[in-house]
Amino acid sequence: MHLFFGIVVHNTKKIRLKKIQYKAARSVTGLTRSVIINNLLKEVGCVPLSDRRKLQKYVFIYKEKLGLLPEYLHELFPGTVQEIINNQYALRNSESYASVARRTEVYAKSVIPSSLSLWNNLDSNIRSADSLNAFKNKLKLLYQPPTAPNYFKTGERFSVVHHTRIRNKCSNLNYDLYCNNLRQRPMCDCGVEIENADHYFFRCRRYSNQRLQLFINTRQFHTLNTNKLIFGLDNITEEQNSELFQHVQTYIKTSNRFKS
Repeated sequence: MHLFFGIVVHNTKKIRLKKIQYKAARSVTGLTRSVIINNLLKEVGCVPLSDRRKLQKYVFIYKEKLGLLPEYLHELFPGTVQEIINNQYALRNSESYASVARRTEVYAKSVIPSSLSLWNNLDSNIRSADSLNAFKNKLKLLYQPPTAPNYFKTGERFSVVHHTRIRNKCSNLNYDLYCNNLRQRPMCDCGVEIENADHYFFRCRRYSNQRLQLFINTRQFHTLNTNKLIFGLDNITEEQNSELFQHVQTYIKTSNRFKS
């Protein structure tokens, strides 16, 4: 799921584009509007659109350094600090561009001034890359998108969606609804305590039979806790995590807790 667009985007369009990205991510994951945006983007492995614009601006300036831009654009750039002061000594900021006069905020946010500001603050080790491909690869490391494990996405759609919602605290569990201002009380319908993920998986008496089966099926992964059930384990293989998630999702499905 990717959105590509030009470097310059009007503020109103930036907001609209962000909304489109978030809506698409929610459609893919089944997450609700209550999800934290950073968590949403991590689930789909996307960087924010604002960071993508920064990446394009960095590449724009690097191309200027290599002389790959048309002459009419090249003429709009100020010289570097080294070129302007004509100093024989290597200064720390000698490869930075001189500041551009900015009379208005609108102009300051336009392509060249905003790109130069980003470039001047970029690590010199990245700026000194010896080719465009090498430069892009270094940027990718700097803006590497967060990635969710593949086993987060395997399974039947219904169970995967509700498993994902529990992991991101935007499920229909009463405590999640309460925290997101969608319910007045966080108590479980069993009347014992608040209905959070820990209660749902380990203590609610309404799902005793399903829980027993879950414990039997996951013997090799004991001792269990909520984090293991919703995030998996770092010290086992992806196949084993997929197996663990399959059993958790069977519990979610057979509990009938999330049926509309």
